[in-house]
Amino acid sequence: MKFLTEIKDYYNFLKIQKRINVKKIYFYSESQNYKNYLFEIIKGLSEKSNYKVIYFTSDHNDKLNVKNIDEFIIGRGIIRLIFFTFLNCDLMVMTLTDLNNFEIKKSKNCKKYLYVFHSLMSVFKGYNKNAFQHYDIIFTNGEYQRKELKKMEEIYDFNKKEIFNVGYTYIENLKNKINKNKANGSILFAPSWVNQKDDLLEKYGEKIISKVLLINKVILRPHPQSLLKSKKQIDNICERFKSNKTFYSHRYYLNKI
Repeated sequence: MKFLTEIKDYYNFLKIQKRINVKKIYFYSESQNYKNYLFEIIKGLSEKSNYKVIYFTSDHNDKLNVKNIDEFIIGRGIIRLIFFTFLNCDLMVMTLTDLNNFEIKKSKNCKKYLYVFHSLMSVFKGYNKNAFQHYDIIFTNGEYQRKELKKMEEIYDFNKKEIFNVGYTYIENLKNKINKNKANGSILFAPSWVNQKDDLLEKYGEKIISKVLLINKVILRPHPQSLLKSKKQIDNICERFKSNKTFYSHRYYLNKI
């Protein structure tokens, strides 16, 4: 059923694309969690009549709900591969690292690719060397990321990119959505993830939460990748503490912020 939805959405997109006679700006989100980093940018462009803005997502539960913005589900399989291979636009905006290095490749018919940082971490510490090499424009969270990217261009002779410090786009989105009553006085446990077998959440998450719950409220906010990589461990944590009224998990809290 999901595959049929993806085929239908892609077909409808192709019909719409033929009628577009202004500059095309497309946004792609890997999941509803990554939407939060793009939302304010999309909303700001939604009233611009000189652009056609379209939102694409791999998540069947992802809904943007912004006026004047068309939405399409392309999944994570063959439809997504076809979409990116034959992409035709003026600008594609994503939070996806390693463009052109793995499954998702650049299209010769897309003029520019723009990367929006969804993490505040160091470029040197948290990513592959070539993670941003194939982007044309990058929105950084701060001057430290801009300097690191420029240093990488110098060290590795990478192509020069247009880099703009735009701040942390998720903060504005967070301000509009946060449930202040539940968040007040709580401790947020939001560990990052690593691609090895054990990371902080998997190895110590349950122990940390149990200790903190003795003295304070806890909100568990896993990294989007952890929701895939560490699903079993997260389910175990949520099951153990579900009856604790001072514990809030991603299941009924994450999507509200």
